[in-house]
Amino acid sequence: MIFNDEGQLFVQKRVDFKETYPSFYDPAPGGVVGHGEPYEENAAREIEEEMGVTGVALKREFDFQFRDETSHVWGRLFSCTYNGPFRLQESEVASAHFMDIEQVKDLIDSGIVCPDSAQAVSQYYKW
Repeated sequence: MIFNDEGQLFVQKRVDFKETYPSFYDPAPGGVVGHGEPYEENAAREIEEEMGVTGVALKREFDFQFRDETSHVWGRLFSCTYNGPFRLQESEVASAHFMDIEQVKDLIDSGIVCPDSAQAVSQYYKW
C-alpha cells in the first residue's frame, strides 16, 4: 500500500483487458512472486513496474491468504509513504490517484475492488 503524507491511499484502476478482475480498483499493487524471489524484492519490483516508485522504505505488515474461484494468493502486505511522482504502467493500470480511507472503504463495500486486496486492506484496518 502506498500512502501519502496526508494518510491517503494510492488506488489504481486496472485496465479493462486484464485477465483477472478487469476494470477493478486495487489499493495494494502487487504481482506474482518469481521462483526463489523474496517477497521484499517482489514488492519493490512490482511498485516500480506498475507505479514507477523507487527508493522507498517498505514496511512489512503481515502475511495473508486469499482464495476464490479465480485465484489463490499467498501474500505479504507491505506499506510505504510516497507522494509522487508516479509513472503508471499503461499495460496494467488505467488510472490511479490518492483517496481518503473512507472512500477506499466505500469502494471495497461496493464490490469493485480486487478481492485479495480488499481482504488485505480490510484486515489492515480491522474492518
